[in-house]
Amino acid sequence: MTERVFFHIGAPKTGTTYLQDILVGNRDRLARAGILYVGERWQEHVYARLALLDHPRLKKLPAEASRGWQHFVDEVRHWHGPTAIISHELFGAATAEQAARGIADLAPADVHLVFTARDFVSQLPAVWQEHVKWMLKTPLSQWKPKEHGGALSDWSWRTIDPVGVLGRWTNGVAPDHVHIVTMPRSPRSPETLWERFAATCGIPEGLCDLTVARPNESLGVAEAELLRRVNEQLEPPVTGAKEASRWVRNYLAHEVLVPRGGRRFGLRPEQAGAVVDRSRQTVDYLARSGFVIHGDLDDLLPGDGDTAADHPDDVTDAELLSVAVETIATMLQTVRARTLERDAARRRLGGLAGGLVDRAGRGGVTDRVVGLARRARRSLPRRASL
Repeated sequence: MTERVFFHIGAPKTGTTYLQDILVGNRDRLARAGILYVGERWQEHVYARLALLDHPRLKKLPAEASRGWQHFVDEVRHWHGPTAIISHELFGAATAEQAARGIADLAPADVHLVFTARDFVSQLPAVWQEHVKWMLKTPLSQWKPKEHGGALSDWSWRTIDPVGVLGRWTNGVAPDHVHIVTMPRSPRSPETLWERFAATCGIPEGLCDLTVARPNESLGVAEAELLRRVNEQLEPPVTGAKEASRWVRNYLAHEVLVPRGGRRFGLRPEQAGAVVDRSRQTVDYLARSGFVIHGDLDDLLPGDGDTAADHPDDVTDAELLSVAVETIATMLQTVRARTLERDAARRRLGGLAGGLVDRAGRGGVTDRVVGLARRARRSLPRRASL
């Protein structure tokens, strides 16, 4: 079994996708260096997190989901290298009992907890944006994370706040086994975040290819406001997490709106002021904790100009109309391309079905196949459109 495990438990919107892209994209390189990145597919990490937290969503998922955490534990136990890394930004929602069970399950490995942290003034707009991708309708000016979210609140202070998360996770864990990786203030230097995280986990400098990480997938201010207003108009059957994931988040947000770029946005000064004190309290807590700090705690305090960014509520109707028109044009091109692809596939299917029917008279196919071919040919419309 591996000697030590670096267990990355959060927080969301602190560069975790960037880090995880590098880890999975360099899984073979890491393995050759004796470092296991547990879980090869994104879905495995989701299942492991849901299983450890006894999440109600497990009832709607395949049976393998409920064994997700045990699969991770087994992978660690069968690894013969010195190091393993587990990472999912929402493990932080666990109760104290679930956290203790997760750490105990990894015994006798030496478990180190890793928490990536970011200043709240820039983190909260990113969290709001993620909510909007999941069909949130509330404007940013009227929104704030739930304060006392239950154990299943993924996008609340329960997973964002280092004080609460580490308070539940560090019972019985020595302070020198708790690592705080601060997210650099400049969003244009993600390599610094990787360098801090890699040093924390003992990953040799220069081992990993950083180009495998996907680019930042943030919405611009007008694009975010457009998506929020679209959410206000959505009706069944576009409801629920599955529909939101496929059509709103993955298609409209990531495929259509994100590539547009757009201006960054942030909190209004009055909103930012409400979390500055909390930021200072967090820094004081971490400074007194005895935890190992990788980076600079000043990264967790808002800097000059953090509230000077645009705000979604201030997007004009003219700007919104311009973005909406361009978005409709982009979506029309997509619908056209995919309709033509479907039409071509239907023509190929029709030709195949006709060939099978023709061969039937020569005894080349069975009656069952002939029946299927005839039904397929009859089902093809004379004119295909979406």
